Amino acid sequence: MSKKKRNKPKRKTPSITPKGKMYSGNLPPGFKLQLAANFGTEEAFVVRAWIQIKDILKHMNPVNADEADFRLDRVVEQLNIARIHLGRIEDKAFHQQPTFDQQAEYVAFYNSVWWAYKDRFQLFMKELGFDIGFLFQNDKKFEAGLKKFLEDHPNATEFANVARDDRISWQNTLATHRNNMHTGDRRNEKHDMDNPKDARIVFDNVWQAIEENFAYLGEEVMSEGWTIAHVPEDQRDKTVPKRFIPYVKGLLDGSIKLPPLDSSPSESDNQNT
Repeated sequence: MSKKKRNKPKRKTPSITPKGKMYSGNLPPGFKLQLAANFGTEEAFVVRAWIQIKDILKHMNPVNADEADFRLDRVVEQLNIARIHLGRIEDKAFHQQPTFDQQAEYVAFYNSVWWAYKDRFQLFMKELGFDIGFLFQNDKKFEAGLKKFLEDHPNATEFANVARDDRISWQNTLATHRNNMHTGDRRNEKHDMDNPKDARIVFDNVWQAIEENFAYLGEEVMSEGWTIAHVPEDQRDKTVPKRFIPYVKGLLDGSIKLPPLDSSPSESDNQNT
């Protein structure tokens, strides 16, 4: 007796551009342009933790530039998610929501902002040649790790000073609060950070730590002839107010001299006629 054959359903395959054929334009087939977020460069973190770092990264020499760029995008992606939760927390009607709804937003916010800093930023900095995992360990391991880090990177003293200050002023408190959220046991917390004011402070502290740690360490991996310059606040662009910019090293240290402007362009034209 012969066995009855079963008709296997055909598997559907995604629509892919055939090999050797190119699609017209710069966007892949089926691409749909959508709004990513309801905020832009009016938010300081968009300028200084994303656009600014992207600009400087173009003048660096990481081992794998594409991977470094990818890892930076993942940091910004998580910061954006944290900012979305923060926006809901700062909404005027937020306190009118059920308490569990409010708690859900705080858990999502603190998880997102901590992941952006501890996990994703750490992976990004590894692509630049910096292992900063000791920043998130206990005090004893932090000091030991920092000592070894300074031996490997002697010019990182400014980074070290900021890292110590951050741990004391806000980072350890954030880590404790976020860890206590996992267990649900917050009885020993001296201060309840689940409020809009503290959430905003934490968000700003995190993205500014990302900005500063990158800038203070990034000098080491800049391309030849380039450096990272600090822009005084009163000289920053009003639309895209970057704090740090890539800059030609010789112009900053004076080794490159620009010719004096003896005359205006119109005067030069008159002399040549």
